[in-house]
Amino acid sequence: MSKYKYSAEQIKVIHIDDEVYENLDFSKNNFEKSLIQAVNRAREFTQKYVTNNLPNEIKFKVYLNCSYDEHTMREGELRITRDWENEIYEFNTPAEVVDLIWIEGKIPEWINVKVESENGESTTVALICCGRF
Repeated sequence: MSKYKYSAEQIKVIHIDDEVYENLDFSKNNFEKSLIQAVNRAREFTQKYVTNNLPNEIKFKVYLNCSYDEHTMREGELRITRDWENEIYEFNTPAEVVDLIWIEGKIPEWINVKVESENGESTTVALICCGRF
């Protein structure tokens, strides 16, 4: 059992207005850097609360279209449909993930990042992706 205590009150919620979004760098390169940073933080955070050793080597499991999108789309939102073979993909590198979900400068509106498992050699991180871009 971990010596750390965690509560929902400790989570900082940052509300971002449209002007902030207009100034963000959604380039493929910057998206990959942000993805790596998020994945590393998720592994480090999870390590505080589990007894398993989470190896530094990361594998990825990408879950696509994990949002309910039957409601009216907001202005600027897209629902990108591709002929994806699966709804779940497994990758060994962040570049492979980015090649799948960075589509013509569009990225999922949200991606939940969580440690899913470890096998002694690598940590598998799940990327649960919104279907709206």
